[in-house]
Amino acid sequence: MAQSRLEKVGTIFSRVSNLIRTGSMSMNDRPLWYDVYRAFPPAVPPRFERSVPEIPIKQILYREDIIRAKFHKDMGRSLPSVNMTDTKYATVTQKMINLCIDIQKKKCLDLEEAYQEAFLIIKTEELTKPTFSSRSEGPSIASTFKEALEKKNQSEPPINLSVKEILSDK
Repeated sequence: MAQSRLEKVGTIFSRVSNLIRTGSMSMNDRPLWYDVYRAFPPAVPPRFERSVPEIPIKQILYREDIIRAKFHKDMGRSLPSVNMTDTKYATVTQKMINLCIDIQKKKCLDLEEAYQEAFLIIKTEELTKPTFSSRSEGPSIASTFKEALEKKNQSEPPINLSVKEILSDK
């Protein structure tokens, strides 16, 4: 490619167009977006000199995000590990979010008061859990793996292969 690769010199569309025009790229090798761009060019060309519009970026924070962030900050490293493959049981964080939202709806409290009440409930629940078993909710990763193996073995019939059968000429 004999042209400059700087985005200041031209757009990617102009560079591909010139490659096709000079024969360096065949029409069969053109990118998928090329025909769409040629049929529907943008109203304002994407040039390097064009200034970026000053549009304020909206903060998209849901109530659950605020609760989750505050909960993780307050719990610190004492949060239990999570088995990501197990979808049967809710995580401690998910329980906290659900409990906080329920308390907020039932008692008509603001988010901070509902959070404090839910945090006390979850904290006492975590402290009263037996420590001899896994700290995560529900079954351990090993038991989940065993269940998956058993399910696989039940669903698939065993394969009976013989080396003689494989190597014999039929």
